[in-house]
Amino acid sequence: MSEQKRSGCKGCLLWLLAAFALLILVIGVSAYLGYRKLVSLRDHYTQAQPLALPVTSYSPADLDSVRKRIDQFVATARGNATNAELSLSANDLNALLATSGLSNRVYVSFTNKSLAGQISVPLEDVGIRFLKGRYLNGAGVFDVACANGELSVKVKEISVGGLPLPEHYMKGIRDVNYAQGLATNAATQEALRRIQRVAIDDDRLIFEVGSTNTVR
Repeated sequence: MSEQKRSGCKGCLLWLLAAFALLILVIGVSAYLGYRKLVSLRDHYTQAQPLALPVTSYSPADLDSVRKRIDQFVATARGNATNAELSLSANDLNALLATSGLSNRVYVSFTNKSLAGQISVPLEDVGIRFLKGRYLNGAGVFDVACANGELSVKVKEISVGGLPLPEHYMKGIRDVNYAQGLATNAATQEALRRIQRVAIDDDRLIFEVGSTNTVR
């Protein structure tokens, strides 16, 4: 595989991981805004202890298999094939997140055909230093789509410490595409342009070119 194809594959992985990192920052800033409005909200939206996230056990061989499936799909998407499908489980995604250093920060799952995530972030890590020692323990539900060569990751719901984020903050969050501009590599954009469908079916994240020829 050429260096350009390899960089395209890496880019296809990085946009999803970068989107999660950005979402962590967005939810942290939202908690900060609530804190500024009323100091007492600190105890509602932040905690003194991190959330114990589930741990995904994935062997190096299993992780290598996932990466090879992604390589194969990206090569197919950039070629002349008329149908191909990449299918990723929540375990696959969590294993990829773990290798990016986010294993103790975010854990994803699928619910009602949407992507859900649990997060636990020290607030000083997102620049809120005066809340040092406090943790943002939250959960969110996100929409994932791809159109015209651009990945879209949008927030549907957010709760922090079990409490829904106030609606006046959610209004400014729901319409933002937090993956916008992440896939700037030309090879990655070439692959994304050929993706006709992104969906969550049977608890798997599906990327599809044409009809089905599944890469699981």
